[in-house]
Amino acid sequence: MSQFEGQVIAITGAGSGIGRALAQNFAGRGAQLALSDYNEAALAQTASLLPASIRTKCTVMDVSKRDQVFAFADKVVSDFGRVDMIINNAG
Repeated sequence: MSQFEGQVIAITGAGSGIGRALAQNFAGRGAQLALSDYNEAALAQTASLLPASIRTKCTVMDVSKRDQVFAFADKVVSDFGRVDMIINNAG
């Protein structure tokens, strides 16, 4: 069992590059994922690459918009009940 099994990990900038790679890596370790990106199509593509058994929630968000960042934080807690790790990869 991985130390990340069942952990809730929020990743910004998950639509491509390092953010996508992080999502795939943590999914492979059994984490639950709250993903965000400003590019909806890229975010959906990342989600499609993850195992169906991994609980994943995606939110379109621009990290330069303070209100969207706070709304994302609230949504993660609402969807998962908690967050164990935040990776601020976007920007």
